[in-house]
Amino acid sequence: MTVHVCAVSALIGGFAPARSGQHFTMDTRSEAPSVAEILADIAFPAEKWQITTCADVYGADNSTRRALYSLPPKNYASADEVLEALDEVQ
Repeated sequence: MTVHVCAVSALIGGFAPARSGQHFTMDTRSEAPSVAEILADIAFPAEKWQITTCADVYGADNSTRRALYSLPPKNYASADEVLEALDEVQ
């Protein structure tokens, strides 16, 4: 069974080619997403690699990516647990 972590899971869990008539779209916002925006679209529990991969796919800025990559490698039960861990590592 494949568990999808965020809305762009086709890009994360492996390439799934588009079927005829389907198109992938990219977010063209000029601002990078916040940690809260990234965490809001993750299905918890989630491993660190899943969180950092979502941040990369969402186009998080370097500061956000650096913070998320500094998290201890573990399974996070909720967005609140991730935010608490970020407070501890910063």
